[in-house]
Amino acid sequence: MRIRTLTTLAATAAIALAGAGATASSALASSPSDYDHAVLQIKTQSGLAVDVYGAATYDFAPVVQWTPNFGDNQRWRFVPISGHHQIRSVKSGQCLTVVGQTSGSRIVQHNCNPYLLSQQWDVEAGGYFSDVLNDVLIRSVSTGLPLTVSGYPSVPGQQLTVNQSRLGDDPGQIFDFTTSVR
Repeated sequence: MRIRTLTTLAATAAIALAGAGATASSALASSPSDYDHAVLQIKTQSGLAVDVYGAATYDFAPVVQWTPNFGDNQRWRFVPISGHHQIRSVKSGQCLTVVGQTSGSRIVQHNCNPYLLSQQWDVEAGGYFSDVLNDVLIRSVSTGLPLTVSGYPSVPGQQLTVNQSRLGDDPGQIFDFTTSVR
């Protein structure tokens, strides 16, 4: 299996940004493996990072937004699984997990299991100017709902959930990726 490096991911993003013959949504749809094994920092539209609270390594630790510090609890590895991705904390090795099946269900980290749909995610275009690194939705396979920071703009410590969008373009559901080079 060929592992794409972050350099390849950045080059793909540059091509998408330059408009090299593809719209943003088709760039995402035609390259689902662009995220395979990438280590990325996920940022909310308020500029805060998706973070395992307190750099915890235990099951059910809350996943929140926090001031970016490039700690390993704010870095995430995208592991391909069944045509989707598990999103694993670099610090704990545990997976981003939906607790529940309804709108408003909390996001925590939990021991990874390749058979749990609650740990599988898809990355989709979140707007007209989306590319592989910017303005993306992260959608739960188990609920079909996007990852959400409720009450946008939010403050550090706000727990992430999955939520139905009221507007269809909720800024609390749009994320950017940073290659998280230290």
